[in-house]
Amino acid sequence: MNVGKYQPPPVSRRGYLWRILVAAAISLTVFIADSSDASTVMLIVDLVAAAICWPLVFWRRRRPAAVALIIGLLAAVSPLSTGPALWAGFSLATTRRWSQYVLVAGACLAASFAYAPIHDPHVFDDIRFRDANGKLLSYWPITLLVVVLLILVVVGLMVLIAAWGGQVGARRELLWTLRDRAERAEAERDLRVAQARSLERERIAREMHDGLAHRISQISMHAGALAFRDGLSATELHQSMEIIQQASHQAMIELRDVLGVLRDTDGGDGTRPLPTSADVAELITFNRAAGMEVIDQIDPMISERLPDQLGRAVYRIVQEGLTNASRHAPGAPVSVTIEGAVGEQVTVTISNPLRIVGSSLPDSGFGLIGLQERVALLGGTLQSGSRFDRYQLQVRLPWSA
Repeated sequence: MNVGKYQPPPVSRRGYLWRILVAAAISLTVFIADSSDASTVMLIVDLVAAAICWPLVFWRRRRPAAVALIIGLLAAVSPLSTGPALWAGFSLATTRRWSQYVLVAGACLAASFAYAPIHDPHVFDDIRFRDANGKLLSYWPITLLVVVLLILVVVGLMVLIAAWGGQVGARRELLWTLRDRAERAEAERDLRVAQARSLERERIAREMHDGLAHRISQISMHAGALAFRDGLSATELHQSMEIIQQASHQAMIELRDVLGVLRDTDGGDGTRPLPTSADVAELITFNRAAGMEVIDQIDPMISERLPDQLGRAVYRIVQEGLTNASRHAPGAPVSVTIEGAVGEQVTVTISNPLRIVGSSLPDSGFGLIGLQERVALLGGTLQSGSRFDRYQLQVRLPWSA
């Protein structure tokens, strides 16, 4: 992406070809008209100056003012350099640096008129007037008028070149500006897409941790109980296996939904709706069936009226709290409280007695971190830690979230 200072567009081979042909035609026309009575020395000077000016004109874009000044001064003594001089002057005009253009044009104009009498002392003889007897009359008014007319013609030509070059330069810069804006907009769009993808991946990672970690911890806990407990009855064994089967099934469903989101190119969120506060009761029931003692105090007025986004956050908070309790305090009773005021705030509190023993399931360390990010995005606060002989996780979320 070409973002930065304006640079003129590159010239194609075809563009260089027609420019060279036009400049050569102008140079040859001026040379033929001016070299009929030129001396051998002046022809040599003309050829040497042209040999300098023609290669130098291809450096006009790097140093437009310097190149135009050098070629313009040499063109005062070299008709073959007239084409490159007009070419370099036009290129300088496209930059729209008018102070430089005026200085260069003035210097070249002064050089041309200063060199004319030196080159041909009789340059104005053709406009002298004589009387009937052949006596030479004073001709300075006529000469002055001719000089003024020549100056006006040359200045008019310079003004025409400046106007044309300025218009071309303005058009080029406008096109460059529009192209630059389009490239910037495209780059910003790509950046927004990349950020959106990154945020979506983070969301998927949180959902994966919140859902799968909870299911896998249940599977690990019951599988560990089966491995270390002897003498289980057939009923107890069947119940444990059924819980493992249900948790595995739910984990597979959630994993399939996550993979579906990753494969979805249209930005869909999978085929199964995300859980909300209405699913908290089912979550608690499932954990009770898995052997966890859960004491819930849920205000139905709050849980039934929570917005979907806030309800999903409440569900994930409860899920993370139950997962941590089963991992770090297995067998301990867990208290779940959801309360607040409709339209103002909802408070979720999960607490359990402190236990020294814990599960052998490895802790990812990202549960509370992801939960803190989720709560922060919703404008809420999270507090976790020990209070007396209990561990408590408390989250306050504004209803407007």
